[in-house]
Amino acid sequence: MFRIRLITTTSTLLKHYYQLSLAREGWRPCFGDIDCYLQLDPTGMYVGALNDKPIATYSAIKYADGYRHLGSYIVKEEYQKLGHGLNLEESCLANSAPIKNMSLYTTPEMARKVEKRHAMISRWPVGIYDLNISKALDKLREYNSDSCEVKHINEINMQDVCDYDTDVFGYNRIKFLEKWLNTPGAHARVAVNKEGSIVGYVA
Repeated sequence: MFRIRLITTTSTLLKHYYQLSLAREGWRPCFGDIDCYLQLDPTGMYVGALNDKPIATYSAIKYADGYRHLGSYIVKEEYQKLGHGLNLEESCLANSAPIKNMSLYTTPEMARKVEKRHAMISRWPVGIYDLNISKALDKLREYNSDSCEVKHINEINMQDVCDYDTDVFGYNRIKFLEKWLNTPGAHARVAVNKEGSIVGYVA
């Protein structure tokens, strides 16, 4: 029997399977990512299980004003084209209603299928790059500019960061940011101009 299981902050095994599935696809999930998204939407991440064996993942993260972001649509190869992935997706979307605006992060190979299924348009290809944190932080320390200053996230008022993020991202996601930017091992930095206004951040 196919069942859809909601991931919660205490779902240790489901979270492990979810992270492992993303890693196998080469998507490079970060430590603590799941808990950050659950902080924003406690009912947005799922695992599909066949006879209690996890075989699929999906996320439909709910933001304000009817905006939903979909992703992590992965079905184990031996269980593909059997309807389980579609079943999982349809259930997740139903739980996300009402939907006024929707985006989705997927691979180039899946983009055409997604465009057809959801009447979506492909935008903004995303690259994946290797970054040496130690060297990058050294470069930031050496950075010298007359136009802005790079500061540690702890030196900046968190509400100001969230307000800036909302202006750029388009939707409020303060609960996500508060956890994400302060996750153990995070190296968040903020760029501030001469007037003291935030002009960018990286995490």
